[in-house]
Amino acid sequence: MEEIYMKGFLGRRAWCSEKVHLKSYFEKYSDTLYEVSNRRVSEIDILQQFVPQSNQLSQEELLKLTDIMTGEQLTTLLDEDVLKKKIISSKKKTKPSTSSTADEANPNSSLVKGSYHWGRQDRLRCDKFQVVRREVVLDATEKVGPKNLLPNRDFMVSFRIHDPFSHTVGDNSRPGSCSQQINVLGQQFLTALKDKIICESDFQDTRGDVSEQPDAPVTLRARELYQSSMFYFDNTFYIDTRNNQNVDYSKPIKEWGTKRGILFGGTKGMDRTLVEDLEIRFGYPYLYVHQGCCEHIVIINDARLLTPKDSLFGFDYPLMTKVSHKNLIHCMTCSRFPAKWIVRDSDRLAHDPTYQCKTCFKLLHYVNGKKIGKFTAYQYWQRSTIL
Repeated sequence: MEEIYMKGFLGRRAWCSEKVHLKSYFEKYSDTLYEVSNRRVSEIDILQQFVPQSNQLSQEELLKLTDIMTGEQLTTLLDEDVLKKKIISSKKKTKPSTSSTADEANPNSSLVKGSYHWGRQDRLRCDKFQVVRREVVLDATEKVGPKNLLPNRDFMVSFRIHDPFSHTVGDNSRPGSCSQQINVLGQQFLTALKDKIICESDFQDTRGDVSEQPDAPVTLRARELYQSSMFYFDNTFYIDTRNNQNVDYSKPIKEWGTKRGILFGGTKGMDRTLVEDLEIRFGYPYLYVHQGCCEHIVIINDARLLTPKDSLFGFDYPLMTKVSHKNLIHCMTCSRFPAKWIVRDSDRLAHDPTYQCKTCFKLLHYVNGKKIGKFTAYQYWQRSTIL
């Protein structure tokens, strides 16, 4: 598939990096960084190495020369005051951000750790989905347990998960925008990434029409009933094998490829594959499939060593760092509250289907808790309400 994607588009695909084996690269980079950080060379030794004439200077003159040659003495041709005025005048005024805890934003706050705050970011040509974003901030409360991660040794990889993608041959389909960014440790399995992805299709009620008992609690959601899923990285399929009843999504794809002369790689288990074992291209579109036909483009945009400023507690990862703003579908009756119900075949509504909030749904279709009229009703979950 990579040959098909890259063929004839060398200029347009310039944002894709060469293949990188994450574990090998960061082991080599970490060892190099360790040697450099432990190499104690004085500024005078460096000066004598690159300026042979400095050997003729006294110790006092050498110290003065090193002070003059520090990076702090470097300035631009512009006057500092003029430069500061230009920077200040170019800043845009932004609205003060409001913050709320994860518990206030969502009762299912265990899905996303930390607290949220809304913020604005200037529009970037290659990063438009972050015009309005929600950032996750680690809890400042004292954590229990040892710090089991090492700075400049362990590394994390950033995955960007896009909205579900649908394409019809002959139509001008628009690719889904990036919905969330998740940082995963190199020492974690791919199942950790899979369990952190939030998609509204996973939360839908599997009971179907619940118009007779709308207040009955949800006993089974789609993600609990249909647990099969698959990643596609570097021509290799990674399936979730934690449940023996899970379906192998790679089989029909391989059969389809065989008929068309397209060769695919092997199939491995997510729960047996570490992130650091992947060989990937940065900026290349990979694939995540779940719920049968819900397809998400996955792009690896960054990978770096942990620093002392990062959380060094392993249980903080995977960490969702960015969530894009997504407009809610509001109630078609009051236009005030998020839609929680989809109503079909109703003799009381003008539109079919009709999206309704909980209040409007109950007022129009029930009297004293009893159903009136003919209609079918389905619970509807939106990602913005889940978060």
